Amino acid sequence: MRWWYGNSDEEKDFNFLEDKIKMTFDLSYGERYPGSSQRKPKLYKVEGVGILEQDNWENAYRAFMNIDELLKLQEDYNKKNNPDADSGNNRSKKKDTEIGYQQAKVKVNEIKNVLDVQAQIRELGLNAYSMAESLEQANKTQAVMQGVLGGIGAISLLVAAIGIANTMIMAIYERTKEIGIMKVIGARLKDIRRLFLYESSMIGFIGGIIGIGFSFGVSYFLNTVGARFLAGSIGTGGTKLSIIPAWLAVLGMAFSAFIGLISGFLPARKATKLSALMAIHTE
Repeated sequence: MRWWYGNSDEEKDFNFLEDKIKMTFDLSYGERYPGSSQRKPKLYKVEGVGILEQDNWENAYRAFMNIDELLKLQEDYNKKNNPDADSGNNRSKKKDTEIGYQQAKVKVNEIKNVLDVQAQIRELGLNAYSMAESLEQANKTQAVMQGVLGGIGAISLLVAAIGIANTMIMAIYERTKEIGIMKVIGARLKDIRRLFLYESSMIGFIGGIIGIGFSFGVSYFLNTVGARFLAGSIGTGGTKLSIIPAWLAVLGMAFSAFIGLISGFLPARKATKLSALMAIHTE
């Protein structure tokens, strides 16, 4: 079916509830090709009774009507285009009223059963499509990407942990005399250990703050420049490409501090085992 706005090819405003609407089953109505038939197709007057609420692009270019009325119009159209058909033959009459469907929507009671129903439909030799299948494929792709990014993040954490441990060991060598003095004046071993653990955890915490700040900067860039670029190419205006929840930022900083704490455990233990007399004589 095609909705036609008269004989002009110019775009015009159209009100489906007030303007006159004519419908035809001739898909070539309004188009004239060299050698094509000039026979005027049968037109049916219809009336618009409502407009669907804007929800998604699937219903943006569709019109809906009662199936029984549509079958009557289809039967009338077939009779007009098959004048030689035997009107007394029930088989022919049944054939005239047959109508083909391009698609059918199947409603499933639970979203978890969508893929099973889809598989059963395909076993009947029919093609079936669902958003659940697309979502499953997207989740698989996302899982692969998360695995790759997780591996890169794990390597980065390992390098950062080694860097913090190396920094703390160098600090111990540079402050050996100070450690000896603290032991001589009566500092407890757990106080010395706590001092170095606090230092290493602060290094990790500050590194986490810098990393979170960098992440928010990249996220803002994607949501402004990247979103405008995609809006012009595939029409995704107003869509955020990156979202960083507050709890994730706090968790990231806490995890960075924990990594620093773990990295400083061995250097702190090494500091507590230094001999006080040897540490004092060290220049």
